[in-house]
Amino acid sequence: VSPSPKNHTEFLNQAIQKLLEKNKLTANQIQKVHVSTGPGSFTGIRVGIALAKTLSFAIQAPIYSVNTLHLISQSANEYFNFQEGDLVLTVLNAQKNMVFWAVYQTQEKASQSPLFTKEMIEISPPQCCLIENLSDVLKTLPAFQDFINATSTIPVYEEPLEKIISKPASDILEKSSAPNTTINKKTVENKNLFVCGDGLSLVIDNLQKNNIPFSGLSSPAIHPNSFVLSQISRQWAKNSQPIDWKMLHPLYIRESEAEENLKNRQKNG
Repeated sequence: VSPSPKNHTEFLNQAIQKLLEKNKLTANQIQKVHVSTGPGSFTGIRVGIALAKTLSFAIQAPIYSVNTLHLISQSANEYFNFQEGDLVLTVLNAQKNMVFWAVYQTQEKASQSPLFTKEMIEISPPQCCLIENLSDVLKTLPAFQDFINATSTIPVYEEPLEKIISKPASDILEKSSAPNTTINKKTVENKNLFVCGDGLSLVIDNLQKNNIPFSGLSSPAIHPNSFVLSQISRQWAKNSQPIDWKMLHPLYIRESEAEENLKNRQKNG
């Protein structure tokens, strides 16, 4: 992890070189490049994509990409071991009272990967909306019809990473660390709706006011994870073609603040 988030460009090349040296490898021995395309920090995404494209071109390695919301949902599944059919709403803070979000559903895999036996199937692709409009948009999705107007408690699971990785997933799902609260495993017709991502705290009130029952998962363990990224990409590589490095683009979804400011100046100029 970079000690200075604003200096990714300077940090990444050195980090890659050290990683190769530690494993006694050279850059030419890299067989595939895996990258997360966003949404997220505009600068961070741009730097990561640029590095992936440069590396792919330089060593002629294929690129496989995964969007950040999918990556977080699968990382959450790694720690919480969702049940077949569970829905996962992943939300990220998009600033300006907005969130990036997507919906996934767990599905048993026909063949097990080294990391997980369930994979996250995309129900609704990554998009952006005002926080106040999130529930209205979700209610238009067929997968959410069972949850509309249902009632439930709103437990939020929070626990330090070092405690999470030392516990079996069954224990994590059964209880949260907050007093007198439990994860509601049987919300509606044996289905669960979990919400995760750094936008969780922003959307709790909106979901609660609109009677959408869910279990919030807040943990340092749920973040874009490079190991999970590689496992998802390796699985996809079995059934899909890599991306041409020239065709790889960041998933911005909305305009950056600089682009918005430029449009406003042009409009008012």
